[in-house]
Amino acid sequence: MRRLAAWFTGLAIFGLFIWIGWTSPTLNQCISDQYKNYSSSALQENGGSFYRLLVGSRLCLGEFVHSTGDGIIAIFTVILGIATWFLWRATRNLVEDARVTATHQLEVAKISSNAARAAAANIPIVERAYIYPRIIEETIFEAIINVQNGMDPTSHIPRVGFAIKNYGKTVAFITEINGRLTCIGETPVVPDVDDWHISDDVVLEPNGTTEIFSVDLKPHLTKEEADGIADGTAKLHFLGWITFRDVWGDKRWQHFTWTWNHTKRRMVAYIPDTHVESK
Repeated sequence: MRRLAAWFTGLAIFGLFIWIGWTSPTLNQCISDQYKNYSSSALQENGGSFYRLLVGSRLCLGEFVHSTGDGIIAIFTVILGIATWFLWRATRNLVEDARVTATHQLEVAKISSNAARAAAANIPIVERAYIYPRIIEETIFEAIINVQNGMDPTSHIPRVGFAIKNYGKTVAFITEINGRLTCIGETPVVPDVDDWHISDDVVLEPNGTTEIFSVDLKPHLTKEEADGIADGTAKLHFLGWITFRDVWGDKRWQHFTWTWNHTKRRMVAYIPDTHVESK
């Protein structure tokens, strides 16, 4: 649109000059006299008459410019003013376009920066290690049956064998394991005894599993506890926590709770008010 306006203005100025020359009596009379001289010379077949016509036309144009110099200067002043105005408009539009572009680029850069910060903040959440114990073996049901049948409870102690698995995407450095197998009330309480203090960090790769650890019920199982666990009126829980560091050096704690399900006769992962069977 701007280019079309510039072309239109240029054509208008050119047409103005043509109109001024075409309507000038002095210029028309001079050119007419030169043309008559050229015609009479052409009848004599003089080859230089055309050249003299061109020279005469140039002289006519010079006389015209000399006689109308003030008007031409005024016209050029107007043209210069119009050109300056167009230049000012172009400069203003250029500055405005640059401001809009810079603002847009700044907004894009800000959005990209916020997205990068959010992604960086979420990397530890998405990529870090997630560990949880898996029940590998247990002797709870056998111990319950033996105690109910009157056998020596000290020779038939409920035991849970477990291993810790890394379900995350990066390495976990396990520094401490704490757990207990105990008969308690409806709501499990995380123990503060029966610790395993690992001398060296256990490096657990993604999808990796540790060696098997075991924990016994302390003290031994009584006849009343065995009957209550068997019919579901008493609760037997294996619970505790694991301390580990992730690849970013952050220290983390993973609490865990498993409970005995008397209908399935096995340990299942514990969630308040419900039991979710482990896979």
